[in-house]
Amino acid sequence: MKLIVGKNQLDSTVEIFLQRAGYRFMPGHEPSFTRALGRNNYPRFHVYTEIGEEKIVFNMHLDQKEASYQGAHMHNADYEGSVVVEEARRLQTLVKEQLPVVRLRESVVLTEPKKNWFQKLFK
Repeated sequence: MKLIVGKNQLDSTVEIFLQRAGYRFMPGHEPSFTRALGRNNYPRFHVYTEIGEEKIVFNMHLDQKEASYQGAHMHNADYEGSVVVEEARRLQTLVKEQLPVVRLRESVVLTEPKKNWFQKLFK
C-alpha cells in the first residue's frame, strides 16, 4: 500500500517523522523503516520511502514472519488488508496533525518571556 503526502506537509525530515511515529531505521536496505507490533521483531510494519521533488511516497506492507530458510529474502507479507490500511490511516492522521503546528510556527510573534507565578509576585 502506498501513502503519498506533500513534502510541505511534514514539519521535519522523513526520518524524524517516522521515528516519532514509532518506526526505526533498518540499516542495510534502501531507505526503509520498521515498527514491530509486539515484543518480537515480527509481525512488523515495513515502510520504504521515496522522496521526490514535491511529494513523499511511503510504500508499506506488514511482514508476518521472517524468511523460512537461510539465505532467502522472501517472507510472508501483506501489502493490502485492514491492518495495513489502519496503519496508513494512522500515519496520515499524524501528517494532518502537524499542519496546524507548521502554520502556528509561521505566525509566532516574539514577546517578553512569560513569568512564572513567583516572578509575578515581585514585578
